[in-house]
Amino acid sequence: MAEISWNILGREFDNWWEQDRIVDLWWRDDDAERPGRALERLISLSTLHSVPVTIAVSPVLAVPTLGSAVAGEFGCAVLQHGYAHLNHAPAGQKKTELGDHRPPSIIESELHRGREHMERLFGKHFLPVMVPPWNRIGDAVLARLSEIGFTGVSGYQARSSSPDLGLVRCNTHVDIVDWRQQERFVGTQSAIQLLIEHLAARRTGQADPMEATGMLTHHLRHDEDAWHFIDQLLAFTNNHPVVKWRSAAEIFNSRG
Repeated sequence: MAEISWNILGREFDNWWEQDRIVDLWWRDDDAERPGRALERLISLSTLHSVPVTIAVSPVLAVPTLGSAVAGEFGCAVLQHGYAHLNHAPAGQKKTELGDHRPPSIIESELHRGREHMERLFGKHFLPVMVPPWNRIGDAVLARLSEIGFTGVSGYQARSSSPDLGLVRCNTHVDIVDWRQQERFVGTQSAIQLLIEHLAARRTGQADPMEATGMLTHHLRHDEDAWHFIDQLLAFTNNHPVVKWRSAAEIFNSRG
């Protein structure tokens, strides 16, 4: 069945090729905290396939040596993953750190301190783009991001047509971890299906055609099947002339 899925993905790429359109993809990996074998493996795959990876980091959790671990790596950019990745939602509600449950002044102060720390730690590799933990952010917090120095935001699933609030918004659409099944790989079929669904929606106008399709990974949670899929996907996409993997700098320094 896996071979059939790859063939179907190839046909979706061909559909874009026939329309003389480019398939823009990007890669976001969440929850980096420290150097280690998993991070090295992530960066190694990025380098091997010449596909830039974007790393989302929570300022409070980042050890000082993380900055040097990503310095000089191929196309690597770092985004801010909330502040401390702590859940502040009331009991019984979905987890969120940046919900509208706390005074806005407290959240803004945390995010501002976090951004300054990220700038010191990662230098030119840091982009002031907010990646909300658990991909959830309250409307009031979202509305204030640009005022505290953020230029973009990235969550999960196709972006809406709501006002951009002075932010470049580009989400991810293919989460390869099944969080309900012991944090294992979702499977090749499911991952490719998610990719095809967003690409087809973009191509047919059911989703914003200008939003690059994003793969979401979590290197600290990957089993061998997940690592194998990433390797396969990067190799497969690089073999089709219609596909262009975009860096975070390309995506968030534009209005696309």
